[in-house]
Amino acid sequence: MNTFADINYSFASSRPYHDISLNITYLARLFSKECIIHMNITNLFGFRNVFGYRYSGIPGKDGHYISRAVVPATGRQAILLMMISL
Repeated sequence: MNTFADINYSFASSRPYHDISLNITYLARLFSKECIIHMNITNLFGFRNVFGYRYSGIPGKDGHYISRAVVPATGRQAILLMMISL
C-alpha cells in the first residue's frame, strides 16, 4: 500500500473553534529515487474559528470592556510537499 489518508477533527468547547483537516501521503519512486508526496489541508470546510479575545484596557461608558475576537489570517490552508531521497 503506497497511499495513506487521515482526517482529523478538533474543537474547543469554550469558544467557536472547529477544525477538520485532511492529510494524504503517497510513497513513490521518481527517477529511481524514493520520494514522498504529502498534502495537508486545514480547516477543510472553512469554519470561522476564534482563537480567543483581546479586551480593551479601558472600560466603555457602560462599564464593560470592549472585546475583539482573535481570528486566523486565512480561513483555509493547503500545503503540498515533495521529499526526494538522494
